[in-house]
Amino acid sequence: AYSKALRWSASHVKILILICFAVFAAGLLSVLGTGSEFMPEMDESSLLVDILLPPETSLEESSRIASNVAARLSEMPEIERVVRATGMAEGSDHTAPVNLTHTNCVLVQKEYRKASIDEIKEKIRDAVSGIPGVIIQINAPLQHRINHIATGIETDIAVKVFGEEIHQIISLSDQIMHLMEDIPGVRDLYIEQITGVPQIQIKFDRYRLSRYDLNIDEVSTLAEIALKGVAATQLMQAQRRYDIFVRYDEEYRDTEEKIRNLLVSTPSGYIIPLSEIADIRESSKPAVIRRENALRRGVVQCNVSGRDIGKVVREIKNRLDGLEMPEGYFYTFGGTYESQIRALRQLAWVVLFTLFIVFTLLVIDFQSVRQALLILINIPLALSGGMIILFITGLTLSVPSIVGFIALTGIAVQDGIVLVNHINRHRKQTDDPLAAVVLAGRNKIRPVLMTTFTTMLGLAPLALRNVTGSEIQKPLAIVIIFGLFISTLLTLIVLPFLYTAFERKAMKQNEE
Repeated sequence: AYSKALRWSASHVKILILICFAVFAAGLLSVLGTGSEFMPEMDESSLLVDILLPPETSLEESSRIASNVAARLSEMPEIERVVRATGMAEGSDHTAPVNLTHTNCVLVQKEYRKASIDEIKEKIRDAVSGIPGVIIQINAPLQHRINHIATGIETDIAVKVFGEEIHQIISLSDQIMHLMEDIPGVRDLYIEQITGVPQIQIKFDRYRLSRYDLNIDEVSTLAEIALKGVAATQLMQAQRRYDIFVRYDEEYRDTEEKIRNLLVSTPSGYIIPLSEIADIRESSKPAVIRRENALRRGVVQCNVSGRDIGKVVREIKNRLDGLEMPEGYFYTFGGTYESQIRALRQLAWVVLFTLFIVFTLLVIDFQSVRQALLILINIPLALSGGMIILFITGLTLSVPSIVGFIALTGIAVQDGIVLVNHINRHRKQTDDPLAAVVLAGRNKIRPVLMTTFTTMLGLAPLALRNVTGSEIQKPLAIVIIFGLFISTLLTLIVLPFLYTAFERKAMKQNEE
């Protein structure tokens, strides 16, 4: 039957070429319709919910609100227990201010819950939406840690605004956020907190200080003692030293008016209020000034739900194209998307370098550029098969699926090498390329099919099982299985036909 198929392909050249172009075109169309992301989201049976409050929120207020949020989350049937930590000390591996609470929601085991991870996230957002002033981020714990280490930003997408003036950065960030807020799939959208808590600014007047014969160092030290406190001595207890701070009691410094009326002794013996020698007013300064590559930056952050990151970023870029940026200000993309672009670029270079090495080795082995190209022609057809199955199954182009494409390329080349090498052996026995192709195919079809189907069966459990981590394994396995299926069919039919056509053309050129 296989011999008949080979002879049929030799007499139906146009149909065979049409089939190859159809597969290749379907693969290209699948690329346009397939989404992209860095890594598929895993169901870790746990979610990390970050609760962010305004910068001026105290530890007690943060803890109270976080307790309210945790109580609401505990009522959800999909959540088994909730563990939270408000703020983190400087000695920990991940410091956090008191207005930030990390909440770890341990979910019911995957097989015992009906809702998907995306559905649970939406339920959490609905449960928290009624609490004023609360901003939340929801991430898988492992993904959260990877993002934080790789880019310093835990969300899927970040638009980083660079410039000099903080107020201008805040204004641009606000415009970008409004452009993004109604994009389908955008969740947990917020601007990185830059504006600070209200502050009391004390600015001493040197002229007025001189009138009272006061030194600026002395009065600034007095203000520091009153408001902040200084270490007066140390206490030794259980072989440990503790600083003892001295400062005014809170009832003397808890309002701007009381700070104005703090008493200062002059060298001449007069007692004057602090406001007599200083301008005291309430102001607001940036809570934090972040820099990247020595440039000030603000960040508009969001997660993505129900869509792939690549499509959402393309829509964001289209909207931001109309945004006028002042001179010296610009924006870039970060977050998981930044890791995705970096990984795809690196893998692209790896693939190109690998193909070059493979082509070089094939030329050296077969002593023929024509036959080396003949074997490599099988690669686009195999990759097209992999892209088609990604589109059909709704999976995205991610790092695992690209690794699957790289493995698929190696297997497709290996099958081509086996078949072409065996055809070359039979060419020594006959001058008819078609006869050599039929003999080689008849002898090698069984080993090629056995290798293909054992590989496909070995990867089937990875493609079919539904356990923690399967989200990473499934794209890789599906790409190899279906791509290998298409590649093997085309290798056994198309490659022998192309070999026959190339050899006959070469024979005519030699005769001429």
